[in-house]
Amino acid sequence: MELTNDQTDFFETFGFLTFRGLFSPNEMGTMLRESNEIMSADRDGNEVGPPIRQAVQPFFERRPYLHSLITDSRMLAIADGLLGKDNYFMELTEGNLHVGDTAWHGGFGSAEILSHIKVSFYLEPLVRETGALCVIPGSHKGDFSERLSRISDRAEDPDAKVWGVYPRDVPSYAIESTPGDVLVFKEDTYHGAWGGHPGRHQHAINYVQLPKTDEQHAHVRQMYEKSKYSFRPVKQNLESDDQVLRRLQQPMVDWGFEVQSV
Repeated sequence: MELTNDQTDFFETFGFLTFRGLFSPNEMGTMLRESNEIMSADRDGNEVGPPIRQAVQPFFERRPYLHSLITDSRMLAIADGLLGKDNYFMELTEGNLHVGDTAWHGGFGSAEILSHIKVSFYLEPLVRETGALCVIPGSHKGDFSERLSRISDRAEDPDAKVWGVYPRDVPSYAIESTPGDVLVFKEDTYHGAWGGHPGRHQHAINYVQLPKTDEQHAHVRQMYEKSKYSFRPVKQNLESDDQVLRRLQQPMVDWGFEVQSV
């Protein structure tokens, strides 16, 4: 698998990219089973529900099939194509069971400093009205991103209108998907979701371009210091027999970042 010039140009222009049917039904069944095991154990077998989503980080490292996906050839091909071959590290894996709407967020200002991609899996069929990921194309950089800060500033009030419309009605593109599709987007691309049922699966692997300039290194350290789990290598990855997996985590060790375990 190798990305085309059209795909990489689309991603840089619009801030997202979709790979249809990249995983088989059997693979998605295994992913769903392992995901449910992790989430159930995390909440001690209780039901998921309001008022907040359930989030587990790191996530993929907790079960064998999910763990293997970090260095799956399809994932590496996506990262190679969008970040440059072997020019990235694996920052964090995450698992989420969403509850209700997810307000618009993005525009963190990092896309023009250092590229960061989120490779996401949705384990149920989703359309706009049932919680599909909605993105505002091209919102990951420039003046457009700055203008959109108005909607994220009002994220806590879903009834607040911006430009005369409710947040969910801001012009956007719904990436309607079925299990097996893989959705990739820049964290800075404004994104949200509406109408989903409690317990909607969304899991992701985050890859980040290796920093080279002083500004990029300072940005990575700032993100590390602001977070609890992000930019922290996982002990189980560093001790893996998988040489590629170790390589994807080693830069954070070299920078003196704290090692975490699952």
